[in-house]
Amino acid sequence: MSKNSVLGVITKVLSALGINAVPAVGFFSLGWSWENTILLYLLETLIGILLVILRVRLLAPARQEVIGATLPQPPAEISTGKQSAKKVIRYAWPTPEGVLYDRNEMLKSYLLITVSLSVVTAVFMLVFLFMVMRAELDLAALRSGLGGILTFQLLSLLGDVAWLRALSLAQAEKLLEQSMGRVALLYLAVFAGVCAAPFHTYGFLLPFIGLKTMVDVGQPIQTLYQRWSQSKVSQGPSADRGC
Repeated sequence: MSKNSVLGVITKVLSALGINAVPAVGFFSLGWSWENTILLYLLETLIGILLVILRVRLLAPARQEVIGATLPQPPAEISTGKQSAKKVIRYAWPTPEGVLYDRNEMLKSYLLITVSLSVVTAVFMLVFLFMVMRAELDLAALRSGLGGILTFQLLSLLGDVAWLRALSLAQAEKLLEQSMGRVALLYLAVFAGVCAAPFHTYGFLLPFIGLKTMVDVGQPIQTLYQRWSQSKVSQGPSADRGC
């Protein structure tokens, strides 16, 4: 496993700790309202979606055939003029030797899902907070929190560009799938928080911040461990022969 991979994971872990510390410190120490804290989590997720797209654009090729890869379901035959092609999902086609991925189509599929979730969650939050609860928006707190979160998110992005090797489109697919899962869970938690926080603010936000921090910190560590395990498996036979 390369030194750059370890440095990249360290940068991600430090960034995750910083991102989660900003709303926690604001709420528990600086007196930010729970409404502003929940809104910060929504904005963090929206910015995170854009930065994931930027990561893939910067680190992954436009098109790539992954030799030996397979698609998850039987292909459906479609017509393409005089030829016939097999396409399972919008961004991946089976080939005789593997799977051909298209980065732009992959990002379109990702955006379709994440933007839909974002719009539904944002509309619900804005209506509930500012029309039902009549919450007051603290622009100074929101500005400070958003600036701190954006700083750590950009640090994570710069760490990816500086330390991590280029992504294959198969790796980019896994990154986008992880991001979609995280977005869905976070929006579900935000949805629950908007409903629960008015009645028991600390009882919701304290475990929510703790669990979110553990997930954000654990994900890059788990990825590093998986890469380490894969490298040990691939190096095993040659290491044995060397002995």
